[in-house]
Amino acid sequence: MLLFRFPGARARLFEAEGAPAGGAPAAPAGAPPAEAGAPATPEAAGGDTPATPEGAKPWHETLDLTNDTRDWATRKGLFKAEDPSEAVMKAMQGWANAEKHIGKPAEQIMDRPDPDKPITEWMKSNPELFGIPEGPDGYELKTPDLPEGMEYDTAMEAAIRATAHEQGIPAAALQPLVDTYAKVAGEAMQRIDTQMDAMKADMMKALEADWGEQTKGKLAAARQAMDAVAENAGFDATQKAALAEALKPSIGDAGIMRLFSSIGDMMGEDSLKGRGTPSFGMTPAEASQKLAQMRAPDGAYGKAYASGNRAEMDRLKPEIEALTKAAAQGR
Repeated sequence: MLLFRFPGARARLFEAEGAPAGGAPAAPAGAPPAEAGAPATPEAAGGDTPATPEGAKPWHETLDLTNDTRDWATRKGLFKAEDPSEAVMKAMQGWANAEKHIGKPAEQIMDRPDPDKPITEWMKSNPELFGIPEGPDGYELKTPDLPEGMEYDTAMEAAIRATAHEQGIPAAALQPLVDTYAKVAGEAMQRIDTQMDAMKADMMKALEADWGEQTKGKLAAARQAMDAVAENAGFDATQKAALAEALKPSIGDAGIMRLFSSIGDMMGEDSLKGRGTPSFGMTPAEASQKLAQMRAPDGAYGKAYASGNRAEMDRLKPEIEALTKAAAQGR
């Protein structure tokens, strides 16, 4: 491939077939002889190259080159050659030497990042080279393996995708990062579970050391006391379930267990059988107010009565009776 174009290049670059050895074209048959005194060949004129007609431009000035290319060629001395073929050979040799020195073809060379700008901008300006997708959704991620009981957070994945694209992280690098995070988080969860199991075992050992054979009965009484207190506080089913978790031997808290066990002892066995005496620690006025709330159309007992839910009415009956007694004490 030629690196330069040579409009009107000299004929001696490629000798025409059948031309005389000197490079000048043969005179056509029947042509008049040359004038006396005129040189018949360039050699006769005293030179090895054809003479440039008087007033004609040098060969390199006829080339269609950009200013930068012309300046470069001038600095390299390519235009000093009288023959364009010499300039071409010198340019080609220089190109080959440059690639040999660099160690790779010119098309494989890229600019270094600007030290005054974030490297992420440089990477994002070459997305195809680094494998950066057009947007966060372009990352193809597989759900990593997680330990039992640990759920995959899709909202976090979306945030990770957005951050990865903002920071110019290649697609091939993101999956290993996600897998590593899942592995570390899973191992942390397993360590916490192991620690919790050890704490639960220690808790039960401490309770059994204090309560001995009464441990199971004490825990049952604590749960009954909790039900009574939660009922009196107006806890709904969800709130009661959350509180009950603290009284389970497998995940509970020893302090809370001792607390509700003591409350159960204070309330007495009869109160616990009725799922707690709401009047415990309650003034007559407070008992009267609570009773009115339960009997109101939107209260627990009022709704059961209106719907004819006999089972619910029977369940609430002990509480209604206890509140009625407590309210009557103020009369």
